[in-house]
Amino acid sequence: MELDKFHKILDVASNNITIYNSETNENQSFNQFCINFCQVNEPVRQFYNGLIIQRSSLAKGDGLNERLKLEYPVSFLFGRSVSLQPNFFGVELYNETDEKYPKEPDDFFNDETESNRTETLAALLPVSNMKMVKLISLQFRAEHLPSWTDDDVKDWEMRVTKFFQNNYKSDHLKVFVLSQTYIEEEMIRAGISLLPYLIVGFFIMCACSVVSVMVRAAYMHQSNIYKIILAVMACITPLMACATALSIMFMAGVRFSSILCVIPFLVLSIAPVAHLAKNVLGVDSSYLMIHEWQRVTKEVREKKVINNDGVGNRISEVLCEVGPAILISAITNILADAVGCWTSSPEIRLLCIGNLFSMFIAYIYQMTFYSGLMVIVGKFEIEAERVERNKMEIAINENRVNISRHSGLQRKSSRFHDTSKLYISKYMRIYVDFVTNVFVSSLTIVIYFIYIAFSIWGITKVNINLTSQKLFATDSPLLENDGSVFVKGNSKKSSDMPWRGKGRSRRSSL
Repeated sequence: MELDKFHKILDVASNNITIYNSETNENQSFNQFCINFCQVNEPVRQFYNGLIIQRSSLAKGDGLNERLKLEYPVSFLFGRSVSLQPNFFGVELYNETDEKYPKEPDDFFNDETESNRTETLAALLPVSNMKMVKLISLQFRAEHLPSWTDDDVKDWEMRVTKFFQNNYKSDHLKVFVLSQTYIEEEMIRAGISLLPYLIVGFFIMCACSVVSVMVRAAYMHQSNIYKIILAVMACITPLMACATALSIMFMAGVRFSSILCVIPFLVLSIAPVAHLAKNVLGVDSSYLMIHEWQRVTKEVREKKVINNDGVGNRISEVLCEVGPAILISAITNILADAVGCWTSSPEIRLLCIGNLFSMFIAYIYQMTFYSGLMVIVGKFEIEAERVERNKMEIAINENRVNISRHSGLQRKSSRFHDTSKLYISKYMRIYVDFVTNVFVSSLTIVIYFIYIAFSIWGITKVNINLTSQKLFATDSPLLENDGSVFVKGNSKKSSDMPWRGKGRSRRSSL
């Protein structure tokens, strides 16, 4: 009888798995530390006891005990009503037209003694109006004792989960242990499974960043090894800001949620909502600063300003030009997430808070850390230019050419520079002529309004399809519930542990 196995599961969970109590200096089982919710599973135990009594009565040939009515949804046990609805699910009942007591063929007991006939009859006759129960739910709730820490409760919940997953084996029962801790662990495991994609995305972005920065530097005659450092750090700085922001939030007492694991993907702009990460959290701000540094360096060379040239002057020019753009982008994105902090669901609100704070920290890092890094790299670049200038001046002096010592360097254009400049200028003129055409401009405006209208229509038709299959790893045991699990969250005052034992493959009559 499968209910007998389920009764043993209830006893094991109540008595065998303990949690340490620092006040009493002893390990306590659930039955020992439980205070107010100890009887919540009593209907299952009483139904099992009544089932044993009825089957024993039938085995003795006394018939069913009239003081016991093991029926669903309410059973009556010696005059006391017990509701089975909170614990029994997937119940299949006998129809009113069904014969409650099956017919006995004349030749069924021909070779049996009377005692064997009675035992067989007790096994065949149903003692309840239920044919089958697919799922039985047990809940273990307890008041959070002052001597417990949150880690103690989480450890107890995970030990219960691992015991029934790894040690309990049954051919006909499947035990699902559900708790807030276990669900968080499974969601975190699903997030960690995406780590390879994050790493691949990071290296792809670093490669694209290095290539684009070096190509631009070569075109501007400013290529050197230090540009690679700036390109790579442009990708690392947003991740540093993300880590700092989340650390400060957790230290301030903000609860952890698996949805916060999405923020690194937003930072690297590889998530579907990557627009949240652009400019401030992405590498766009770093690109703006690198490009502006190269423009300032080019102007210094062309104007032949050597005496007053210095890293302080160059970085001040850079921040004067791109600083307002970076600040405006930061404020815009922060305000966009601030709206979500007031209007969204709790989980989305937490994501918006994380994004908002990460953007703020990223702006601080951009103006301090990355600017400081550019100053350090700029010193090496300026020193390298001076060394190159001195070498050229020595070569000119050896050839007895009259040239001022502090004159600017006249670099000969490379073949790459001349070829690329020719094609870029050609296609830029074609592009400008195309965009400024009246017909093209008018068509662009029409397409824009069509796009806006289509977007509004799409928003009204969008369906939210967030299922458990998308929250957990593909091998997670939680997926066996088909997303039909409801778990009450833990708090500092209570610890909820819903349990579900689910019968499968074999049907047992009651």
